[in-house]
Amino acid sequence: MKKLAIVSAMALGLMLLAAPAHAQNADAIAGNWTTQGGNSVISIFKCGEKYCGRIISLKEPNYPANDAEAGKPKRDRNNPDPNKQNRPIIGLNLVWGFSHGGGNEWTGGNIYDPESGKTYYCTLTLESNNRLKVRGSLDRWGLAGRTVHWTR
Repeated sequence: MKKLAIVSAMALGLMLLAAPAHAQNADAIAGNWTTQGGNSVISIFKCGEKYCGRIISLKEPNYPANDAEAGKPKRDRNNPDPNKQNRPIIGLNLVWGFSHGGGNEWTGGNIYDPESGKTYYCTLTLESNNRLKVRGSLDRWGLAGRTVHWTR
């Protein structure tokens, strides 16, 4: 019985020592990320006690020739709020409200899709220093949603 207690205590001690090795610095997601498909670059930064991100560049910043607004800079025209439809896409806050939950995950945030004008719950998971898993969903638990990957 005493042997089991010693082994258990040692295992617990090793787990506690190993935990910081898997933990990420809360600022590890800060920086510029290219979206899946390479259509935009998002800058993630600290905003107060949370993390936010805005679009800093677009592969195609202007509407294409076949669009009614051809050649004009893209704007948030699909936003359900008419007062926000003239906001430029470049500079638009795309993600906000994330807290570092420990380890490699940032939770509690939202992501906005300017193509649909919809906002989703979102979780960010740093899979490596240069790969960020972005999970947007209709529910807080991420059951009904979509995952994409951004890279540095």
